[in-house]
Amino acid sequence: MSALTNYDRFAGIGDDEEAEEAAARPPRPVVTRLDNASTITIGGGGWSAAPTPAPAPKPKPAGGIDYSRWDHLDDSESDGEPNRYIEDDVFREREEEWKAEAAAAAPTPAPVSREVVADATEDGGLILDAASAPAVAWAQTADDVAIRFRVDGAAKGADVKLTVAYDGDARACALALEAPGASLRGLLAHDVWCEGDDRPTFKVCLNDAEAAALKELDWVLEPARAPLPAGAKCVVLCLKKRSFAVDVVAWWPTLFRKDAAPAGLAPETPRDTRALAGRVRRGAKTAGVQAAWDGAHAAFLDKVQAGPPAPVDIA
Repeated sequence: MSALTNYDRFAGIGDDEEAEEAAARPPRPVVTRLDNASTITIGGGGWSAAPTPAPAPKPKPAGGIDYSRWDHLDDSESDGEPNRYIEDDVFREREEEWKAEAAAAAPTPAPVSREVVADATEDGGLILDAASAPAVAWAQTADDVAIRFRVDGAAKGADVKLTVAYDGDARACALALEAPGASLRGLLAHDVWCEGDDRPTFKVCLNDAEAAALKELDWVLEPARAPLPAGAKCVVLCLKKRSFAVDVVAWWPTLFRKDAAPAGLAPETPRDTRALAGRVRRGAKTAGVQAAWDGAHAAFLDKVQAGPPAPVDIA
């Protein structure tokens, strides 16, 4: 086995060349802080730092908007107070003016019921009490009946007891109302959707959920308005008419049946249902559809008659 190689004899070889190369390289700059935007130049045996020249201002576009005035909106002003937008100053200047305008404006009326408005002009009627004062006002459309019952002005919703249910003995819908200033019970002139009525319906595409929704009693208590006397309140009840055949509309001449009208109310004068505005409008629309159908049928017959005869095979 040969003796180990002694590397000590190579120590120091090349140190002079590395020293010369290190002396020829320029010193590496060390920057600890720059107070302003600066440009660092390295070369020529050293390095130098010079402030970066500020960019030239952008020319304002002719006829356009100069956005440069908003460049420093986020900068802080003296004493650390943040910038305020001009809208804040405008608001403070006009705040008192707006308050004065609001105080002088007419008060906004309270929201009223969104249901069908019941009065004595929309295909309905007005029922008087024993003292000849308006007690009940009602209106109707082809599908709905809306009724307003006068109650005491101090009445609250918790004081109102209102039910509409099917009376099997009389085969009619019974309405009962108990409230301060009103107590009545009677049978409605025609059928409506109500609890306890299990007779079959002829309404097309009516499922159990829809039938249950129709039977829900919908009423509100609100201030009375004409033709009911001012200062009182009224219970507003909205009902859905119950059809007994497809596309058949029952127009009511009176609200209650003559033989079962509530006690304490004056007899109601029946209305001529043939002259009701809703019925006339509905009849005009139906007549227009029928006329269009008759015209199309006549044109088809004329076309068939004018054409060549079609051979018919007789077996």
